[in-house]
Amino acid sequence: MSSSAVGVEQLRQFPFFAQLNEDELTAVAGACKLRTLATKEWLFRTGDSGTSAFLVLSGRVAVLLRAGDRFEVLDTFAAGSIFGELCLIEQSARSADVRALEGTLLIEIDAVDFARIQELSPLAAVKVIKEVTLRICERLRAVNQRIETYLAGEARPTSGSHLPAIELTEFDDLIAADPDTKLSFFGRLIARLWS
Repeated sequence: MSSSAVGVEQLRQFPFFAQLNEDELTAVAGACKLRTLATKEWLFRTGDSGTSAFLVLSGRVAVLLRAGDRFEVLDTFAAGSIFGELCLIEQSARSADVRALEGTLLIEIDAVDFARIQELSPLAAVKVIKEVTLRICERLRAVNQRIETYLAGEARPTSGSHLPAIELTEFDDLIAADPDTKLSFFGRLIARLWS
């Protein structure tokens, strides 16, 4: 894994920063660094300290959750995606693992560096936090739709959901085996929000 400086032109590729002017983009770029991952390299693991958000410039990563002796793919992120953005607001332990599926180039925004943006350019910070909030709301709506689908007994994926489909029978099997696993199952759905 390597790191280097990020340019304003790289940030412009992301709609996430569309509301920022040139000076604000420059401030944000100064708080970012490039990270490269080789194929199958881990970016972070469940329980690691969550202090950075990541934007995918190229390549692809998978968000994984350990399920016994195997991993379940919760989501994948390709070029143009952002993940881990909640860490810009609240630093906490990672709730899933992230691993490169191929050679991947990321932009990393560290929370400590982001705090400096708040001092140097408060308006830029407010705009980024607004985008983070909108993304989290979008993911929460998708999880809510998925939960409603399961509660309604429908096995098909919810239209517009960005989450990979999980078969309804998997949920039924969990509940039949142990009713207390219901929270665990929905916990896995919610974990998709906070990688």
